[in-house]
Amino acid sequence: MLSVTLFGSLSVALGTGVAGAHAITLPTRQAALLAFLALGRGRYFSRWQIVQTLWGDSQDAMSLGPLNTALWRLRKAIEQAPAKVGDYLVTNRQGALGLNGPGEVWLDVDEFARLTRAGLGKPLPQLSPADICDLQAALLLYKGEFLTGFNDPWASVERERYRRLYLNALGRLTQIHAVRQDYLGAIDYSQAILDLDPLREDVHRDLMRYYVMQGQRTLALRQFELCRDNLRRELAVAPMRETLILYRRIADHADHAGRAAGETVECGTGPRPTAWPAGALAQAAGMIDDASLQRLAPSQHLETARRLLAEVDRQLLAYLNAQQSEAAPPD
Repeated sequence: MLSVTLFGSLSVALGTGVAGAHAITLPTRQAALLAFLALGRGRYFSRWQIVQTLWGDSQDAMSLGPLNTALWRLRKAIEQAPAKVGDYLVTNRQGALGLNGPGEVWLDVDEFARLTRAGLGKPLPQLSPADICDLQAALLLYKGEFLTGFNDPWASVERERYRRLYLNALGRLTQIHAVRQDYLGAIDYSQAILDLDPLREDVHRDLMRYYVMQGQRTLALRQFELCRDNLRRELAVAPMRETLILYRRIADHADHAGRAAGETVECGTGPRPTAWPAGALAQAAGMIDDASLQRLAPSQHLETARRLLAEVDRQLLAYLNAQQSEAAPPD
């Protein structure tokens, strides 16, 4: 069996069974030819089409000679004993070429597409446990972006297509865990999305909500700060109004919860929490640094958080009012 892995760096192996598979190292030109034909399994490509696609910007695109040489060397590498010529690479009557021989070929991107088909194609309520397991198995195949190191236009197009498919699979698994009220799982998958696409403001908002459902309002506020910093650094824009409103609601709730907890402690009717969140809340909001926080006595944490949150509320209200004024039509 010929095994071809296109996620991450291209890797090729030949053989199965007791003897096991052995890796095959291909020079760049043969590697590109094999990757292109593997991606188009079931189809035939004219030789000029292959030349223009793979080497269109070079002098080699003016002749079929370099392609024929690369093809000969690729055959020698992958159609070695016990395989024979034609087991993998086949030429039809018109001279077109395809990876369509009778030899068995395993391709990671094909397996990835198969495993995600049902999970992404069905409505959420219709997903079976097997569909969900397939989605999770598909994620394990995505060991890196498609053909890392290949910058040709055809590879870039496919890289973006599989990247979107991977993100969609992560998004669907996030939804599944959220519906099950498994917010830790939803948090993990949301973080995986942001690792690849940190400017997804909708995912930042979802993650803030999941943190709140887990009782981690400090982390929810910190997530807002990460979102705001990413948008400011990469796009020079502020968060959307929807994101700001969500942040304000979480901050308001945290402040009110802190007041209620503080009153209980001050009245002596309950034990002091082992991990008081107010200082961490102020720290997560980016309003106080570690050194300043360490200098505060525990009794000052709540009052400091109240003061800083009040300032955050004031600034957010001013920002929202300014946004409304800019959006209002002139008199």
